Amino acid sequence: MLQTAASEPVPQPIGPPGTWLSIFHDEFGDDNLDLTAWRPNRFGGASVDGPFNPSIEGAAFDPANVSVGDGTLRLTVDDRATTVAGRPYALTSGTVSTQGKFSLRDGDYVEARIKVPRGDGLWPAFWACTDNAWPPEIDGFEFFDTARQSAPRFNYHYPSGGQSGPRAYGAADVDYRDGWHTYGWLRRGGTLTPFVDGLAYRDAGASGVDSRDYFIIVNLSVYANSRPPMEGENSRLQVDWVRAWKPALTPSTPLAVASSGAPSPTTPTVSEQPPGRVQLIGSTSGHSATPTSAVELGKPPTTTTGDLLIATLTANREAQIDAPPGWRRLTGPQKLGTGAVVSSYYRFSAADDPPAWTWRLGPAETWGGGISSFRGVDEANPFDGPPRTATETSYRATALAVPSATTSVPDAMLVTGYASDSSGPMPTPPEGFLLGWISTGGQAAGLASRVQQMPGSTGSPVWRVAVPRALATWMVTLRPGRSG
Repeated sequence: MLQTAASEPVPQPIGPPGTWLSIFHDEFGDDNLDLTAWRPNRFGGASVDGPFNPSIEGAAFDPANVSVGDGTLRLTVDDRATTVAGRPYALTSGTVSTQGKFSLRDGDYVEARIKVPRGDGLWPAFWACTDNAWPPEIDGFEFFDTARQSAPRFNYHYPSGGQSGPRAYGAADVDYRDGWHTYGWLRRGGTLTPFVDGLAYRDAGASGVDSRDYFIIVNLSVYANSRPPMEGENSRLQVDWVRAWKPALTPSTPLAVASSGAPSPTTPTVSEQPPGRVQLIGSTSGHSATPTSAVELGKPPTTTTGDLLIATLTANREAQIDAPPGWRRLTGPQKLGTGAVVSSYYRFSAADDPPAWTWRLGPAETWGGGISSFRGVDEANPFDGPPRTATETSYRATALAVPSATTSVPDAMLVTGYASDSSGPMPTPPEGFLLGWISTGGQAAGLASRVQQMPGSTGSPVWRVAVPRALATWMVTLRPGRSG
């Protein structure tokens, strides 16, 4: 409900400090969904609606799968088959949104206490969209299959295309599928910061974001051909409350910031990483499910002159990949039998860079790929040793490790890539690595990274996938530039 003078007082957020004024809240204290605050489906009314990504999802959204009771909103998946717009769905599930009821403005903070279910193919999300255009999109959290992923992912889809993530965030020793957790995000001054359980994870956020109004969405999607639980708590996403606030005064109190995977509530300010540290700045990705001879990948937002760009591209069959001028081969071509080929490339960003680059495929094939931007890399000597690669072509692998490397400098950035001879499913990146981007739908590809603070062995990072595939992985280590 919208906050009014007669409404019960709403607590302050547990996330950002300062004084906040409530502008929206629902404690789900009634026995029915408040239809003045929420839609019980995607498009309003009582219709059964198709999912957000029909090509990869297996559950339609039915208002009958949305219920409220005992102070909790429940979005439940079941095995009632239905057909929407001529497409059959084996399952139904639930979604709610504030579209046409309430919108977040720039500067507002939103928070929800949620318990996600654990099950094959379950894809819960707490996110936001604009009324008249897509993109942009704010993904406060997504779990891409809770049978495999234990941490939330944050992402921002830029209006002009490209994404900031998805990036994992949260405490490294917490399984966020266990129990209740409070998720939120703050959009202020062109930046987005995700929160979980009161801590800000700025390095998983985004910069250069828009200032449009957004409506809130909570949903439980299901990947196609999955077998999620059909009863019990793991068949439903549960929401204790959803609340939003605007600042009472101009914010001046610094956020308590935690880096992804390493909460540090004592950190006093929001600050950039110190000189001498390599940072993942942003990523873009794309794919084509139909054969094409031209692959266009955009420059990651917020990239500046001197940032190191790393691109990786997976193409179907044995396509020859020709890179655009100025890009140097980093790894590959790694051949997944005769089913696919993957190569990676690099270049340092320049002031006269185009907004996008075009790779050429011969012959035309389906593809998936992306570019990530890294700041603080030593331009004279960017790589701390040769690349490491691994390929598994038996089509029986559900995991593939990259051979270990040994770093010689402090704060080296480990960058690893993934490819499979398929359009999916979504892979799980190596433990402790921050996901830069994942591309599925054409030929699967992805990139993840982490900082290794001390010189020495990197270990062997392992990419995992739920369905056996032919797989390829690679890893490079980036040397930080000198501190100022």
